[in-house]
Amino acid sequence: MQQSLHEAGHLLAALLSPLPTPVRAWMTARGGHVEPAPLPTITPKLAEAKLRMCLAGRAAEALVLGEVSNGAGLGPTSDLAQATKLALEMDLNWSFGGADLVWRDASQVDFDRLPIRTQQRLRATLQDAEVAVSSLLEENLHSLKRIAAELICKRELTGRGLDELSKDLFPSQRSLGTTRLPECPHNTS
Repeated sequence: MQQSLHEAGHLLAALLSPLPTPVRAWMTARGGHVEPAPLPTITPKLAEAKLRMCLAGRAAEALVLGEVSNGAGLGPTSDLAQATKLALEMDLNWSFGGADLVWRDASQVDFDRLPIRTQQRLRATLQDAEVAVSSLLEENLHSLKRIAAELICKRELTGRGLDELSKDLFPSQRSLGTTRLPECPHNTS
């Protein structure tokens, strides 16, 4: 259940954003992933949506389970690491966050050696994104659980399945407040 909620969080955040529909979402015994559609260019609005998508798995776990797993924040490939890298790029590479108009290679930056004001700005960017995506997921808890159930049943969602799923989502859906996932309509057991 944790893994399906995590990936459902990423997927729902993408579907309810200005980002293009992801290419696919899948789960295996070792983990899962939501493959985002490529972006030919990036704007501040798209970068913020991508940042919320990075943090959405973590937020989904916290919302439904009351805690996050290590996949949401452990190591250089974790969602938290990816979100931090993206926030650095937004601020230092693209000047989206209030930094001056000087390009810096965000991949070469040691966060702890940045000026305190820059660290605070980056932390605020990450916290704002986490609050925004947590609110989005809470407002759409029923859809989050539905997507998690679909991932449990099908293990992979692609093209047409993702398009159909996205058509059914409404930004203001409310849940009944339970932590139980909807039953799988395709379950043959």
